[in-house]
Amino acid sequence: MSNQIVKALEHAAEKLGTTLARDAGKALKDLYRSAGQNLKKVAANVRSVEEKHAKDLAEIFEGGRKDLAHPRTGAGGGRGGRRFEGRGREQVRSPRQAGRREDSICPGGEPVDMATGRMFIKQVDAELPGSLPLLFVRNYESGYLAGRWMGPRWTCTFDERLEIDAEGVVYLSPDLFAQAYPHPEPGVPVQASAGVRWELALTDRGDYTLTDPATDTVREFTRQPGGEEALLTAVRDRRGRRYTLAYDEDGAPLSITHSGGYTLLVTTDGDRITALRLAGAGEDGRDALLMRYGYTGGHLSSVYNSSGRPMRFANDSGGRILSWTDRNDSRYLYTYDQLDRVVDEGGADGALRFRFSYGDPDPDTGIRVHSETNALGHTTQYHVNEHAQIVAQVDPLGNALRFERDEFDRLIARTDPLGHTTRYRYDGAGDLVEVTRPDGERAVVEYGPTVGLPVRVVEPGGVTWQFGYDEHGHRTSLTDPNGAVTAYGYDERGHLATVTDALGHTTRIRCDAAGLPVEVVDAGGAATRCERDAFGRVAAVVDALGGTTRFRWTPEGLPASRTAPDGSTETWTYDGEGNLLTATDPAGRTTAFEYTHFETLAARTGPTAPAPPSPTTPTCSWWPSPTRSAGAGSTATTRPAGWSARATSRAAGPPTSSTRRAARSPPPTRSASRSATPTTRSAAPSPRTPPGWSPGTTSTRRAAWSGPSARTPS
Repeated sequence: MSNQIVKALEHAAEKLGTTLARDAGKALKDLYRSAGQNLKKVAANVRSVEEKHAKDLAEIFEGGRKDLAHPRTGAGGGRGGRRFEGRGREQVRSPRQAGRREDSICPGGEPVDMATGRMFIKQVDAELPGSLPLLFVRNYESGYLAGRWMGPRWTCTFDERLEIDAEGVVYLSPDLFAQAYPHPEPGVPVQASAGVRWELALTDRGDYTLTDPATDTVREFTRQPGGEEALLTAVRDRRGRRYTLAYDEDGAPLSITHSGGYTLLVTTDGDRITALRLAGAGEDGRDALLMRYGYTGGHLSSVYNSSGRPMRFANDSGGRILSWTDRNDSRYLYTYDQLDRVVDEGGADGALRFRFSYGDPDPDTGIRVHSETNALGHTTQYHVNEHAQIVAQVDPLGNALRFERDEFDRLIARTDPLGHTTRYRYDGAGDLVEVTRPDGERAVVEYGPTVGLPVRVVEPGGVTWQFGYDEHGHRTSLTDPNGAVTAYGYDERGHLATVTDALGHTTRIRCDAAGLPVEVVDAGGAATRCERDAFGRVAAVVDALGGTTRFRWTPEGLPASRTAPDGSTETWTYDGEGNLLTATDPAGRTTAFEYTHFETLAARTGPTAPAPPSPTTPTCSWWPSPTRSAGAGSTATTRPAGWSARATSRAAGPPTSSTRRAARSPPPTRSASRSATPTTRSAAPSPRTPPGWSPGTTSTRRAAWSGPSARTPS
């Protein structure tokens, strides 16, 4: 199936899930990139209105660090007595703008939402793999004011909640989107007036559930004393895999416990989260410290990882980020207007500078023209309608891309600079059912009446794929265009257990409680075993001949060493931002790397012999059927997360422009376990580079933004 059709059927792919969405090679590439790349968001603050803050920066930079208290224990029932001021209703005064998710946001600058002018940051501080991955996210937006546990403009996993008032129910996502729902009646789910088509239901106890029909992921919210809010207390999938969020008697976060065995522990000081640990993942079975957080004036001002060095934020009195300084002392500055929009940004030395302007609505069309000018003087224009939707993007050469979206922010048409239009049609449930290409050829998706998953996909030209499912939504069969059938079986927990190809050859897979494979036996009886650490990462692979390869990792999930069956060892070291500093091969030859501003490679010193390879990220990920893209029909439980019979290594050297963004973003705090290949869709969207956006180079890095229809599930 072609890449074009994969993109056209991305919504169908989301319905199917992502476990079989990528071949092992692409999964490995994505995995290393997510483990090794550092996205830096640059900004500049040169306007005189912000000069008064400059003298305070030194004090702010050094503030906020405290000794950490031990995590508290408590009832964890989720019905605490702590009271916060509700800010949710303010966030949904413009429902269509508030309901936009990351895949419909067009980023400019470093990074700025070009529809609203607001600066945003997406971070993942812990990512634990499994059939239902567990993420601890931390996100920022300059215009957001409903955050709690990390300050008003930041949100995290424990900020996800419902606020209930006379008008209805407001859902606040940790991923910075918000939705307004009417009050549901028991047994009668309701949908929001704008945004994703999730279903809010009232339980018999007076609590709430919020269901994503595309994945059958259910969020459970427990109503708090006073009845004005309901906190997120559990997330579960269609097979009952779940994780629960615990709070103390005052409603302060305590922990997140996963059915696969993970427990994230949270330390709080007053109304702020100050540390994140993984239970039992440290030396001698102690808890492993993942992140520390410091605050100044209640605003997040420092984030420490395992390097012991902070990522520092300088904020104004309202919590807007005026500058950030990474763990290598690269600094970015921001200037805002009175509407919290970025107007100027760039490095402290003027590098990677961007300027922004925001036009007034056209009296006839209501369209506003927003402009971004980079350090080379090249200007890109964005035409924005009253719903904060980008309807046109005009590059510095005058080439225009045009977009049409419906009231739920779904892409319905995309016209390229040559006037070629691709159209998208959805059914009443919001599922993509038809894509019409510029040449008139169509791709069609048919959905089943029970599980709501694609049962038939017809590509342009008539090539047809068919899929079968059980009552839990697991794919049980795939019939390719030639009529060959591949069958899938599952264990009692819903993890993939067998794959039988069209010739009757069966591969057997054994998974752990999290859904990660620990053994694969091929049709010939050869077995490969995988040992994992407390983070779910591959610690050892024992091949069919008994040879053992062992791996060590940094707390951020970067490869630290690999020892082959013959005892030879390769090692790698990194700086505080995860840039590769040294790579030592089995012969003891070392290649060293040096960096200048914004993690740009400045020097490489190596032996005269061939340079040692960069870290191999082992994947225990298994691909049971021929290499097939998401559009060919994958399902969330047909491939165990993280199994592969092969491992590959990247060419020597640190990440380059092809593996991480040339135009940096504030360095994401790497997850505790990026390298374990969580291949099923998380309950919370993963905060990656917005899909449909091609980085390109620093000066022209934004290729034509194509919107969510170009998304490949990750």
